[in-house]
Amino acid sequence: MRKILALKTLWLAVGIVLLFQVVPSHSLKERDFGPEFDQLTDEVVTPHFDWAAQYEKGPLRMFSIGHTGHQRDAIELGQRFPLTIEHLNTLRSGFGYPPGHPWMNIKGTSEADRLKQFRAIIVRDLDVIVPDGQFMFEVYPDEVTYKILDKVRSGAGLVIFTHYSNTVDGAPVVYSRRRPEIDKILYQKGNAVADPGHFLARGVPFQGLTAWSKIPDEKTFEGKMIRREFGKGRILILTGLFPQVGSSQSSRFTASNTYAGDYAESWESEYYYAFAMKALLWAARKEPSLLIKGYKLTDENGGELKSVPASRSDKCRVELALDGAAGADIKVAWWVRNSRGEDLFHTSTPLQSGQAVLCLPALGRGCYYVDSIIRRGKITVNWGTTLLEVTGDLTIAEISTDRSSLAPDDRLELKLKFSDGAPKGTYLRFSSVGNFERLLHQ
Repeated sequence: MRKILALKTLWLAVGIVLLFQVVPSHSLKERDFGPEFDQLTDEVVTPHFDWAAQYEKGPLRMFSIGHTGHQRDAIELGQRFPLTIEHLNTLRSGFGYPPGHPWMNIKGTSEADRLKQFRAIIVRDLDVIVPDGQFMFEVYPDEVTYKILDKVRSGAGLVIFTHYSNTVDGAPVVYSRRRPEIDKILYQKGNAVADPGHFLARGVPFQGLTAWSKIPDEKTFEGKMIRREFGKGRILILTGLFPQVGSSQSSRFTASNTYAGDYAESWESEYYYAFAMKALLWAARKEPSLLIKGYKLTDENGGELKSVPASRSDKCRVELALDGAAGADIKVAWWVRNSRGEDLFHTSTPLQSGQAVLCLPALGRGCYYVDSIIRRGKITVNWGTTLLEVTGDLTIAEISTDRSSLAPDDRLELKLKFSDGAPKGTYLRFSSVGNFERLLHQ
């Protein structure tokens, strides 16, 4: 009986070996999945804010090198800002699909194919190069690494949003072995570069964004950026601001989660994208002609405020000061959005003597985002956002219900207790929001 079992085991082992010998990987016919597999498209348009259809210094020529599953973020950024995108898809464990990879033998995706594509793109006129920070120089062939750095030395910008040393989820990736000779160029060689006009940090509502909410001030925010020069080019490293947790993070340009496990609301991505575009422009030396000096909140008498009382919000103003040669026909488009990213109010005001003023509408108690887009005609010059806190003496001190769960067609009774007596004319607005942020009733 044991001999029969041993023979069966041997026969099975031989059969498996023969199977792999009969169908070796290199003999499989190359598969053509068409352009949908490997090319980027802007045909699918997702909801987005209208930041800049045109920019005063023209569209930015970006070379996006990233994992196949991470390239959609280039299209998302291109929906909001004018970009000419060159792209190259890579892997986390290599530059192309090596023999033995599940996606091997797909047309155009081998390491040799990727090198050929890279050589064709890197010689073009590029403003900025954006590698995938998770799968970067540690897995690039030497030719790719040094041609990128030569391009930067000749004047192109390089922006690294995340440069992992390893991943939190423990993915078995080879880039955990950093290359000291490359790190020396990225982090030490060349001069540190200041941002005297605070283009990168000013107008970023970092305290209102999940990943950056604990940053206390503008100086600390700027301190999380590494700005250097390498030859004629600029290098900007933003790992301190984009703590992409887990190797499956699918966007370079949005800080959608944090090491503390906090996840951002979907609409917050607008402000991460707005900052990401500033990062690319700074690295490409294409900063705007008008820089944001600051925002100021004032009351009806011109006195400066830190927050706005709800009872007088429609008598208060947001003042935007700009620095630079304005020229003619400069206007500021304003949007006031609530804490769900919804547009509550928008208008446009002229720039006069370097200043634009927004008269606020009546607003209830809460936190708001005030977007300002500086335009010359239809061309965007700069953009920024400031946070607005509206306070009120009257608050809801307690909410109670007559049941803890509901069945279809059940009636729910709510009781509200207020902190003080409500002034005449006060009214309540109730909203019922379901899954996926759907408004069910108001």
